Amino acid sequence: MLRDSQDAFGHQLYDLYKGSRVIEIVERDDGLIDPSESLPKYYLADFKDWTPREKLAAGYVHGRVLDIGCGGGRWSLYLQKKGRDVLGIDFSPLVVKVCKMRGLHNVMVKSITEVDSRLGMVAHNDPTNKEASDHLRGKSRGSGGLARIPEGIGLSQGKTSESRWQGR
Repeated sequence: MLRDSQDAFGHQLYDLYKGSRVIEIVERDDGLIDPSESLPKYYLADFKDWTPREKLAAGYVHGRVLDIGCGGGRWSLYLQKKGRDVLGIDFSPLVVKVCKMRGLHNVMVKSITEVDSRLGMVAHNDPTNKEASDHLRGKSRGSGGLARIPEGIGLSQGKTSESRWQGR
């Protein structure tokens, strides 16, 4: 779990939710520096403001959903509204607080390394995160209980076992 002084993203979402102006600065290792005022707002976007691809993908969701790195909770909240059994996890305590303030019923501070195969359909929002992807595919140390998700399968559509949520 992050300490408050480490949780820049959590502070960004909390401040944005509370009405403050927020600018996110993305700095890539190729030297690009990209400040954005619109990107942080997207983390809290309603379904009507999603991209067409995301809207289409939402129609394929079935069963229970584990939203790993749930951020502002936009996916979890949308799916909850549609009647899905959703659990959002994030390792940022402030992100989890924002999700609860927005009305997400099932959300907890949890690291991806604490995820196992008992938790339903996987909705992993950052396929570029190699550590997270490797863990979900059972390639990392400590991922023994995970379902093996084959290479080439989008993690947002990876289905695991049908057992109930653990630790609610």
